[in-house]
Amino acid sequence: MTRRTQCARTQRRLRCAAAVGMLIGLCRPGVANETPGASPASLPSPPALSPEWRIEARTLSQPAGPGSRVWQIDYTFRRSVEASAIVVSPDQVELALDGWVSNAGAAGHGTPRRAEHHQTKLRARGAGALAGTSRVALLDSRDEVRRCAEVGTLELWPAGCGEDVENETLQRLGTLGSLGMAGVVPVVVPGGGGLRARIRLSHDHFLHGTNSLLLGERTVALRLTEGESIGDRIALNRPLRSVEPVPEWTGGEPPRDRSDRGVYLTAPDSLRLCSGTPGQSYYRMTGPVRPGARVRLEFWYLQPDDGADVGGNPACGGGVVRIAQLQQGPNVWKPLPNRQQEVALETRGRWCRYRQVLLVDAEATTLSLEFRAGEEPGLIWVDNLSVVSLDAPDAGP
Repeated sequence: MTRRTQCARTQRRLRCAAAVGMLIGLCRPGVANETPGASPASLPSPPALSPEWRIEARTLSQPAGPGSRVWQIDYTFRRSVEASAIVVSPDQVELALDGWVSNAGAAGHGTPRRAEHHQTKLRARGAGALAGTSRVALLDSRDEVRRCAEVGTLELWPAGCGEDVENETLQRLGTLGSLGMAGVVPVVVPGGGGLRARIRLSHDHFLHGTNSLLLGERTVALRLTEGESIGDRIALNRPLRSVEPVPEWTGGEPPRDRSDRGVYLTAPDSLRLCSGTPGQSYYRMTGPVRPGARVRLEFWYLQPDDGADVGGNPACGGGVVRIAQLQQGPNVWKPLPNRQQEVALETRGRWCRYRQVLLVDAEATTLSLEFRAGEEPGLIWVDNLSVVSLDAPDAGP
């Protein structure tokens, strides 16, 4: 083998290895994309901590709740004992939050985008507390499915008043007026006193907002008054806890005109569909699913034997269930073309269980089930419907 041939093969191997490495990096679920030029090194440095202040505590969390995907950063700032009291007023507070954010595990979110929050207009919230909100558009589109933004909130209140801005101590201080009007109680921090701050970051996206956090390092610059500011750098590169699965849903109680309390598998009733009765030949139900998850669909059904008397006519034709996955939102109702199927229900004369494991499309939010009785005079009963998530929640680090 010539030296030139060996060099060519070595170069091909290196190119293949580099391509595989890039694919692995892009496909890691729930990890910030580490793209050159969008690294934490490209972020501006946070301002130096003013000598009158120190960061006494910082807690990073994700509030509990089904499918909750919110970053929450809680600070306790302590003012120097030697420093004089400070009045924190809404017209002087300014928060600048900066970072490159992405999530390789969410479709369309693998490319880092700049999220620059700048809050300058705070409002009174409770007595002696201030709050503000900012919204940064990361991807603007006429298509609601593609539109993406991040919403940031800031809350400030005295450290001696409890763990939350809604606590009773603040509420007892009195009712506040609007900003700039008399009656607003400012946040006063004496020498040696403390100030609580809470920053929340939520992913505002129709499809991935509740399931996928925006990941990446952030810099925090909080100005309290002219000449006094607090700076920090926070690594928000991995989720802290798992996503809770979508709760099981059962379709709810059937409507009264299609409920049968005389025939059922489990009391007190079942869904009854009859093609010979106007308006009662089919029934559709929908429920939430998590994009990319696996769910188990299960139900029981009963149909009369062929030739059995149904309203004076012999039964014929079996029922069907139409299963569809949808994108559903405030302005969206879109069936996904490759995620629809029609299943014939053929068993007769006894209760039969139907079970199927479905893979939810990465862009689906809703599962639709439509039951239909067979050709007139078709008759079918449906009971014990359930849709259960099978996937374990994605684990944190």
